Amino acid sequence: MTSLTNQQVYDNALYGIREQKYQLSRGEFSPICRYRAYDGKRCAIGWSIPDNKYRPGWEGLNVTVVIRDLQSLFKNVDPRLMADLQHAHDKWLNSPEEFEGVMLSIACVHNLEYCE
Repeated sequence: MTSLTNQQVYDNALYGIREQKYQLSRGEFSPICRYRAYDGKRCAIGWSIPDNKYRPGWEGLNVTVVIRDLQSLFKNVDPRLMADLQHAHDKWLNSPEEFEGVMLSIACVHNLEYCE
């Protein structure tokens, strides 16, 4: 498995959330965000998890568990970036403009390119 870069994980999150029209990836009867929801939506980190590596048991667990379980995939990715992306999805998805502003800030903090 090829290891991802910070920029790839960031881009996956940004473009994935845009693709799902800025909607949260919640469970059918739960307000808690999921790495993958039943309707196909994903959280920011969920967009970087390959289908063949995804485990439903991760739902409800902190991103550090996913990083540990997928070490070879995320070994070159800053765990602080992953936490920031997860937080952006879980807490700042009130409007597209708000989310985009937070993602621009994350890009600046982590020295990444942001594309509108």
